[in-house]
Amino acid sequence: MSKNRWIKKIEKGQSFDKERLSKSDLIEIAKWAASGLETELTRISWEKVTNIPRSIVEKHFGTFTQLKSSANLIPSRSQRKISNLIARHEEYEAIKNLSKERKSWAGKYKKPRANKGRFKTCVIFSDVHDKMCDAFVLRVLVDTIKRVQPDNIIIGGDLFDAPEFGKYFVDPREWDASGRIKFTHDKILKPIREACQTAEFDLIEGNHDERILKHLISNSPALMDVLNSIHGMKISDIFGLDKFKINYIAKGDLHTWTASESKKEVAKNNKVYYDSFIVDHYPQTRNKVGLPGVNGHHHKYLAYSMHNHTYGSYLWHQLGCLHVRDASYANGQPWNNGFMIAHVDTENKSTIWEYINVGDFAIVGGQYYLRKEGEFLID
Repeated sequence: MSKNRWIKKIEKGQSFDKERLSKSDLIEIAKWAASGLETELTRISWEKVTNIPRSIVEKHFGTFTQLKSSANLIPSRSQRKISNLIARHEEYEAIKNLSKERKSWAGKYKKPRANKGRFKTCVIFSDVHDKMCDAFVLRVLVDTIKRVQPDNIIIGGDLFDAPEFGKYFVDPREWDASGRIKFTHDKILKPIREACQTAEFDLIEGNHDERILKHLISNSPALMDVLNSIHGMKISDIFGLDKFKINYIAKGDLHTWTASESKKEVAKNNKVYYDSFIVDHYPQTRNKVGLPGVNGHHHKYLAYSMHNHTYGSYLWHQLGCLHVRDASYANGQPWNNGFMIAHVDTENKSTIWEYINVGDFAIVGGQYYLRKEGEFLID
């Protein structure tokens, strides 16, 4: 019996022994069934049109997808693999270009050292995490910046949280990527910049900031096209770099294939200040550069006593965070809130560290701050 006769029987609604169908019969029937549909041939439409049970297909092909592939209704597994590889390399090229571009953001708002004084003051904080920023810690930080008028304001990474793109489970109903960006601009960066207009302002890329960039290139290129076409926004505008005159410090490459490679590249994001200390997001630099410094990332304050022949005895600090300690997706109770004031003697290349621990109260330069009732998350 020819293949066409099987199809004629199906068209006439005649019954027949479906166990006698061969692989080539099923392929011919699949092509015929697909030609009569306006949409893609699915398992449901297959059984509705042909009345051939799934068990017959699975006996010859294993899966319905493999039948469609054998009938050239969809790309074969090898074709899909090649297509995925092409797409991945195309994505790789886009990320590679962004990786080069973002390195130019590091010195755009670098200020000349007009102040010839011997001593410099830097305010350093890390792990803000946009809407999860503790309102009281931010109030103490902003007022400290206003009073101290530092030469440098330094964010040691993770200005943003962006849980939409993260590995921790977060209720999708709480997703609001655009709202988080606007919040960070209006509630965090704006008051900090207004508190000290003259400071050189740096953002050292953290792992949360890095993943936003990669997501926009890898998963949301259409969104960036809309933002650029309609609002004239570039990727750098998401971080408020031009709006608040911020230098974006990112030395590592974005175009990595694995999570471990990505972590190694983020670990390269650091900056040395006044040839005296270094600020890094990850702690790995502590044992490599032989400089005093600070890192963020872990949300827990730690101080390490270090020594080498150049600096003698010096300190390395792991900063607490600005992230509120009540986090639903992580155990935040062991975290610490706080930030650092670094006083630098540029002549002797030495630094005096003043860590500001913030709990229900804080003390900065003799000024007492008390947490107001309910002052945790920012309204």
